[in-house]
Amino acid sequence: MKENGNQRLVVPADRFDIKDLAFAIIRKWPLILAGGLIGLTIAFVLNRYKSDVYELEAVLNVEQVENPLARSGVSLVVNTFGENKLDVKELVLKSVELNKSAARKLKWEVNYFQVGRLAQIELYENSPIKVEFDRNHYQIVKVPFFIEEDNNGFIISTDQEGSASMVYDYQTENSIRLDSATYPSGRYQYNQWIEGRGYRFKIQKTANFNLSVGARLGIVFNTISSIAHNNRKSLNVNISAKANSTTMRLSARGNNLFKLSDLINTTVETLREHELERKNERARNTLLFIDEQINGIIGDLRNSEKNLESFRAQNLIIDLGAESQELLAQISDIDQQLTENLLLQRYYTYVIDFLQKNTQLRELSLPPLNGIEDPVVSTLIEKLVGLNGELTNSRLMLSSDNPRVQNLQNEITNTREALIQGANNALEHMKVLEVDIQNRFLEFQQKITTLPAKEQQFINIQRRYETYGRQYEMLLEKRAEAGILQASNLPDTQVIDSATAEFQRPISPNRSRNLLIGLLIGMALPIVVVIVLDSINNKIRSRKDIEVMTPIPILGAIGNSKEDGLIVVKKPKAVVTESFRGIVANLNFIIDDFKNASSGSGKLIMVTSSIGGEGKTFLSSNLASTLAMSGLKTCLVGVDLRKPKILKNFDLESSIGLSSYLTDFSLELPQIIQDSGVNNLDVIGSGPIPPNPAELLGRTRYDDFLNLLKENYHVVVLDTPPIGLVADALQMLPKVDGTVYVTRFNYTPRELLGFINDQYENNNVSNVGILLNDVKGAGAYGYGYGYGYGGYGGYGYHNE
Repeated sequence: MKENGNQRLVVPADRFDIKDLAFAIIRKWPLILAGGLIGLTIAFVLNRYKSDVYELEAVLNVEQVENPLARSGVSLVVNTFGENKLDVKELVLKSVELNKSAARKLKWEVNYFQVGRLAQIELYENSPIKVEFDRNHYQIVKVPFFIEEDNNGFIISTDQEGSASMVYDYQTENSIRLDSATYPSGRYQYNQWIEGRGYRFKIQKTANFNLSVGARLGIVFNTISSIAHNNRKSLNVNISAKANSTTMRLSARGNNLFKLSDLINTTVETLREHELERKNERARNTLLFIDEQINGIIGDLRNSEKNLESFRAQNLIIDLGAESQELLAQISDIDQQLTENLLLQRYYTYVIDFLQKNTQLRELSLPPLNGIEDPVVSTLIEKLVGLNGELTNSRLMLSSDNPRVQNLQNEITNTREALIQGANNALEHMKVLEVDIQNRFLEFQQKITTLPAKEQQFINIQRRYETYGRQYEMLLEKRAEAGILQASNLPDTQVIDSATAEFQRPISPNRSRNLLIGLLIGMALPIVVVIVLDSINNKIRSRKDIEVMTPIPILGAIGNSKEDGLIVVKKPKAVVTESFRGIVANLNFIIDDFKNASSGSGKLIMVTSSIGGEGKTFLSSNLASTLAMSGLKTCLVGVDLRKPKILKNFDLESSIGLSSYLTDFSLELPQIIQDSGVNNLDVIGSGPIPPNPAELLGRTRYDDFLNLLKENYHVVVLDTPPIGLVADALQMLPKVDGTVYVTRFNYTPRELLGFINDQYENNNVSNVGILLNDVKGAGAYGYGYGYGYGGYGGYGYHNE
């Protein structure tokens, strides 16, 4: 026997080979293709039933627009004291109250949708029906009603009959819950009132009506709060990241372009109205204050005018003399000062009363009297207006117990008290000035007493008339200024681009991308499965698996064959047959002087494996047949006494065999030998199954049996039991000239090679070669059927 002379080989327990993995994936191409087709199908269905999603936006410019007609000292616009006006505007756009106001304008109290097999499609401007409901009656909300077209009208129904429901009052915008509700059901006519405890509405046809019998639509009533809530979630405010930018974008996404357009544009319109309303509040308060003063003075003006006309008529006085006219002009100037003084006193009194009555200051708006009021009071009014605006904005995003909100409330309280004190001080100052004006008036009054009595009376009557007239003219002038100021106010938000539904394309779904993703995912999943299964598969699947696990030489590989039995006899030109011929040739490299087997002593070749099912008997039969067909006198012996089946490959039966020979000393060797039907090949079956196979094979008679065979045959092929399961074959290793160790593709665990590898490295067996059976497809890569030991010789592929 040949000495192996090998050092112990340390090999990894596992390995990863990208080439083997690639071949494993390629072998599963039908599964991968099927996965790709399934993925494409799923993507196609999703594309078919998924609604288009659009995105619209309006571009806005937000600046604090000062009214050029307002005085420079006091702004009518709420000051945010350093807050970013775009951030504040975003909070206002997202506020509940603003969205409620927009919801009332949109009139989306009823939603319409088309009932499909897989989805419900919302109908907006193209709805074939319209619901008219009684706003003075409760309506059931958040419950879908289904309308089915019928020959005699329509049938209304719901799938929530008997459950509790919420009813809503659109006048007060309040909801109440009914524990048990009766829902509308049955057949109705169009334009017929549908009435019940919690509903009163009727359904009308629109110009888009084209329903066929059986067609189904759905309607659902919504509350103003729910509409506002949904709108808030839909709206998205994008603020420019550029420094000092005043541009913002208001956008929304949805399935209906026209609904998105109405939502965005109505929200912007409501915002602008809100801004303008806050600016006009002060102008209205100014007009209210002036109107109160005019109403108080207009009666005195008319009475003085009548008195003047009556005095002239009775005394025939048309005009005054030069001295009297000069005195009248001087005293008129004093009356003008007194008039302005009294007007300011009324103004400061109005401010004090306003602050004392409106302690919460939620709608703080005080009237300015341009050019005549106290600058301290004006400054405090402006500060108080600004602080109140900042508090209002802070409450949109902060809770009432937030320190910032509390600090603002404290500052507002202090400023309000300071303003009340300042107004009181200004009022007292005006009263002091009034005393001085009255004293100067008395001086001129003494000069008048030197005039004739009738002229004195005329001057007094004329003075009162002119005084009231000047007060009236001044108030009319102030009223005109306030009116012009109100009419010229502009909102801070200006629309650069409004949201439009024209020429818009959907942003999703991206149908081409979805198909590509579906294809890739569909193909990737089987690949992942293959990779996972490959990573946990510990079976021998390539030549490298054997080379990594053991240094034992490889005799070759036998390809997968769907036929059993003696394939080398049935198909002498088949690929598998060529593989067996290559293996026979490679036996020269593991058995000493095997090429001269026909001239010397016979050679014993043992065929074994690790476990059952690796094709050991099939290989033994075909290997022996190939040896016989090459001209060597061969004997095939079934040494597997536990599971005998060697005779089945030759369609032979026998009640006696090796076990009979070993137990019955009267039997002679020729009595157990059978003709296989193949030239130069005899077969000895295993015989009856004995209770002690290992003991029989350990007897001297078995050794004598082998020696007799060697004397009578050139080659003896022993089909032995698996060496990894029983000790029968192990005790025969030293008795044979060569061992063919069978493994099976994708069947034999790699770690089972450890046993024969240990025997080989410990020099318990040397003349051994490994044969890989049942190689399929790309698993034969690196072999070539009949690949030679050590890289020598062998046969290529040959089709029959």
